[in-house]
Amino acid sequence: MYESDHECRFSSALYCLSMQDRFDAIIIGMGPAGLQCARTLKNTGKSVLIIDRKTVIGPKPCGGGLTYQDEPFGIPESISRPASTHIIRIGKHETTIHLHHPLRSITRLDLGQFLLKEITGVPNISVLTDTKVTEIHKDSAVTDKGTFSFKTLVGADGTDSMVRRFLKLPKKITLGFTFDIPVKTDKVLWYFNPPGLKTAYFWFFPKQENVTNVGGYYDPDEISFEKVLEEFKAFMTDMGFPFSLDQLKGAPLGVLYKGVAFGNIYLAGEAAGMTEALTGEGIAFALTSGQEVAKRILDPSYPMPELERILALKRLREGMLARARKHPRFQKWIFRMGARMLKNSKYQLRFGT
Repeated sequence: MYESDHECRFSSALYCLSMQDRFDAIIIGMGPAGLQCARTLKNTGKSVLIIDRKTVIGPKPCGGGLTYQDEPFGIPESISRPASTHIIRIGKHETTIHLHHPLRSITRLDLGQFLLKEITGVPNISVLTDTKVTEIHKDSAVTDKGTFSFKTLVGADGTDSMVRRFLKLPKKITLGFTFDIPVKTDKVLWYFNPPGLKTAYFWFFPKQENVTNVGGYYDPDEISFEKVLEEFKAFMTDMGFPFSLDQLKGAPLGVLYKGVAFGNIYLAGEAAGMTEALTGEGIAFALTSGQEVAKRILDPSYPMPELERILALKRLREGMLARARKHPRFQKWIFRMGARMLKNSKYQLRFGT
């Protein structure tokens, strides 16, 4: 641990910084990637500072779907809801599938608070909330609470990552929107309508006991929000769900992966473009990248096999997306074939569901 002679004066910190302003690792961002990175570094002897601009950690517009890819991270079943039966509707055609590993849904607040609790009170980890990072340098981060130097920096600061900008990496954004309605359901619906939506889709699935999460996902380079909204209104009317535009909460998603390791600077989660572009799934990809980056920090020779595995899944799914976009006249057929294949448990495993 490094020492400093200035007093701990940050009332917004969750924990006192113990008069420290230099760290082995600084993590910017307390989403799933940043928190899992800190969680993997706890009790390792590495001094860690994790920073976030928010006061309350966790909340974010998100469907909150957990697949079996999330199982290794020990997220309690008690804070999520499972759903094994899935209906894939393509136009008016429906396919019902039963997942060998049920999809679980979780609020991002519950996920964030669970991960935050995992690092609470850990001696080698200091936490700063309500703190804005204003500048990045090769060995220091400037914040509105002071300047902190590092040996290693992890950018887990989301789609609009300051660390990614510092590295001068391009980005590609997709968009999702979601809201909750007071309707009880125990099934998941995935709705595709290629003639109107192209490769965008809508969903609804159980989130809490009497709450259903409804939302949509699309690529603004492929289809406009106005067109998506037109289709969404028709979808909601058809489902008989109440809806008003002011209920929607949206979020951008980073899908362009350019790597995670750049000298002593790393990226994880959406900052690394880890979100998968076909479905918009991001939690497992964020958790995996955060954990693998932490292991590389601990051992510079660590080959990051789990990162390579989940990147292979990302490439598989995005390859399917590319084929669908290359042949727009056959999109409906491609989606129907995919739905039929998902009835097979072996393909479910290969597809990561």
